Amino acid sequence: GDPSPHLMAILSIISLVLAYFSWRFIEKPFRNRALFTRKKIISTSILCLIFFISIGLTGHYNNGFYKRFNEIEQGVLFLEQKDYKETMEVYGLRRCFIDYDQKVQILIDERCVSLEKSKKNQKPRIIVFGDSQAAHWMSGVRDVFEPYGLDIEQWTATSCRAIDYPGNSNRCREFYKKFTDDVLPLLKPTDTVILSSRWVGTLNKVGEQEFLDSVQSTFSMLKDSGASVIILGNAPEFTKSPFESVVRLGLSNSEQIFLRSENFLVVNGILKSTSQEFGFSYFSPTDIMCKATQRLDCLIRNSGDFLYFDGGHLSTEGSKYVFKKLNVLE
Repeated sequence: GDPSPHLMAILSIISLVLAYFSWRFIEKPFRNRALFTRKKIISTSILCLIFFISIGLTGHYNNGFYKRFNEIEQGVLFLEQKDYKETMEVYGLRRCFIDYDQKVQILIDERCVSLEKSKKNQKPRIIVFGDSQAAHWMSGVRDVFEPYGLDIEQWTATSCRAIDYPGNSNRCREFYKKFTDDVLPLLKPTDTVILSSRWVGTLNKVGEQEFLDSVQSTFSMLKDSGASVIILGNAPEFTKSPFESVVRLGLSNSEQIFLRSENFLVVNGILKSTSQEFGFSYFSPTDIMCKATQRLDCLIRNSGDFLYFDGGHLSTEGSKYVFKKLNVLE
């Protein structure tokens, strides 16, 4: 909450005292031309510039003084140096998870979702629809559903939510419209669509009412399709690198680690209530990953395995662990 009036009064007094000392011992002497001539100022500035450039270059060529960390800490920090695109290949990047420079036609050319008319004895399908926070569930989805002989299909794109909304990009609107025009009419009652996205990003962009309207519009079309629908709430997100936080907090040797997540309780509340309204199954990763506290301390490492590969995307291990714990089959 906001600072109390008592605390504000103390801070105001401290700031006035610091302002006096700053004027008395820094500003006033600096204005004395007898102490600081133009020549001294220029020469001192050049020396300081050279000093700080030297420090910066030394840090750069020594990889941020990487060796100041022990081997375990270096191993943790190494995890965040992996290239995003290389890491996301496991979730189908540039195939059934199209990147920013790719057209939605790729999803059709790669046969990511079957667009053929209903066939006799066709297997039930699991179709994952959404952005990167849908794609990062693919390892978990396959782990849970493939043993049952179901076809696993994927319609995902970077930064494209599983809803359309005011201000949506042309690229993402085309991605969404292609799904609703071409995929949705071919869904059968035996199919299951899993929707997941970085919902909180859209909520923050358009506000609660516009977000709710967009969600209801998509849910209505899915309801009419007759397919089963699973809605996954926003997964925990971390503004700072989880790996740097682990090292900074001295937790590199810990088998289980919780870090404070961004607050996404409002958006998950909207998704849960709207899912109930439409008769959809709703599952919240926070129930599995976060402690029941207002701080939203959420699991980032379990049994020595990191569940994330960056601040907002699950690793392969994280995807399998959390999705299995969601018990979507029950």
